[in-house]
Amino acid sequence: MQRARTWMAAAALALLAGLLVPAVPAAAGSQPGAPTGFDAASSVHRTLNDQNEIVSRTMAYVEWDHPSDWVSLTCYYVRWRLAAKTGRQAGAWQPSEQGAIAPAGRDYYDIDGLVIGETYDFEIRSYSESAGAYSDWVTLNKTMTLASTDSSLSSLTLSSGTLSPAFDPQQWGGVTYTATVANSVASITVTPTANHDEATITVKGAEVASGTASSAISLATGPNYIQVGVAAEYGAYYRTYSLNVVRAGPAGSLAAPTGLTLDQGRADGKHVITLAYTLPTGATEAVLEYRQIKGAASAAQWSTTGVIDLTTSGGKIKTPLYHSVDYAVRVAGKNSSGTGAWATATFTAHTTPYWPLNVAVTSGDGSLVVSWDPPVDKGAPDATITSYAVRWRPVPDDPCCPWPDGSGQDVGDVETYTIGGLTNNRVYEVQVSAFNNLGGGIFSESVRATPAELQGSPPQLQQQIPEPEQVPEQQQAAAPEPLAKPGAVRDVQTAIAGTALTVTWSAPQDGGEPSQYVVRLKTPNKGKAKVKRVDADATSVTFGKVKAGTHTVYVRAKNDTGGGSWTNIKVTVP
Repeated sequence: MQRARTWMAAAALALLAGLLVPAVPAAAGSQPGAPTGFDAASSVHRTLNDQNEIVSRTMAYVEWDHPSDWVSLTCYYVRWRLAAKTGRQAGAWQPSEQGAIAPAGRDYYDIDGLVIGETYDFEIRSYSESAGAYSDWVTLNKTMTLASTDSSLSSLTLSSGTLSPAFDPQQWGGVTYTATVANSVASITVTPTANHDEATITVKGAEVASGTASSAISLATGPNYIQVGVAAEYGAYYRTYSLNVVRAGPAGSLAAPTGLTLDQGRADGKHVITLAYTLPTGATEAVLEYRQIKGAASAAQWSTTGVIDLTTSGGKIKTPLYHSVDYAVRVAGKNSSGTGAWATATFTAHTTPYWPLNVAVTSGDGSLVVSWDPPVDKGAPDATITSYAVRWRPVPDDPCCPWPDGSGQDVGDVETYTIGGLTNNRVYEVQVSAFNNLGGGIFSESVRATPAELQGSPPQLQQQIPEPEQVPEQQQAAAPEPLAKPGAVRDVQTAIAGTALTVTWSAPQDGGEPSQYVVRLKTPNKGKAKVKRVDADATSVTFGKVKAGTHTVYVRAKNDTGGGSWTNIKVTVP
């Protein structure tokens, strides 16, 4: 949705540019350099329809490398058309002969509405306002082909044991498949088969060919967690299937507890996992442990930190947990002879919801009517939105002015709310957040609106502003300077931990104050870039599940006036 708005805005700017920027002949020696490495690719974009359902649509983008003199450029112009073929002439250039504008610091442009399988002509040129000249058009003729986004398995089998529930390719992420094997089974192999030939499969971090068995995996007594990862040909799509192979204890040991259930909640800023179970006959006490599930061969040790209220029928784990990370809990009976077999359960640590979608504000007399759609992610697959919060304020003079902590009016589980008692003809900004059982998520972006003036009422008095020459000199000096774009960020650094890539930076030394930072990770195979946006007080972001290869990281600061220059570095993930 955001990219679509970007496309429309760029198209409008392009039409305006056609009227305001004349095609000035290039002066000798002043023609700017043309972009290089021009290429195009197609992708899949997920969005919401009018029924708030997730749907997919195809789109494309072009990308390029800046010329050596790109710092002196004002912008790029991009255009495209259906290519000529037998029995058909080339189509008209879109969005116009002039093209669509891409900012000088950008090296890509999204295009919506292209047809997969068709061939298009793409052209790009650079423009320098200081030189009053364009570069030559660079032309690319390419057929749009769509890489597969299928990251599913068609089957998953074990050399010993039967998965429960039965394997379902569409059940992944929040589901853990369990199999129980005898104590005599000291190792197993896993055979995953991809649904698409170009998908890449890993078992415990080691790549495995589709339809072939993994290397032997040693089994300890009790639960053994195995993660099977599947990356689609179009690498932005990835699934993780989780397995728990439980190796039975030696003969004569206590049986495993039965009826193990758990429920998630939150208290005092911590997760609270409440468990219930029935210990086997002969057990006099319970042992309860948990740990994070990891895909690599080495996993975190079992922990009892935060285990409270432990009895022979239940207990609680109260501790900070990483949102959206998978955890395992195990419980066993114990008596004077030792600890018996383990019963296990897994869960994904819930998070608070994403921001509500499609926030809209309608003006009323001294009021604003706010409406919204539920967030696309409620914090967990089975989470429920319990209520929403709405906050509003007159638009401050300082665009970076933070909202007060704890601001927001709880309006209940509704999708519309009327704000009353406002001043007509004054501009307000409104934000909405969603709550689940773990608390409130982040607020949506601000939407601005102005309450309507009463019909027939006398006009509001306006403060008389003296002519410029009547303003005392000291007051002129005290007037705030207009907001400027931020400068370039500094000291961009990267750190790699497994498949996680953390990017850090320092704030710009010049320009206006940033209100947010945009960080873009561009993959080596020229797939769709990953983008993260954070508030101005942040100095780092982390990208998860980054594939091996050499990537480009772009960082820039933004505020209401616009974005500063991109700062970029290369990083190689082993």
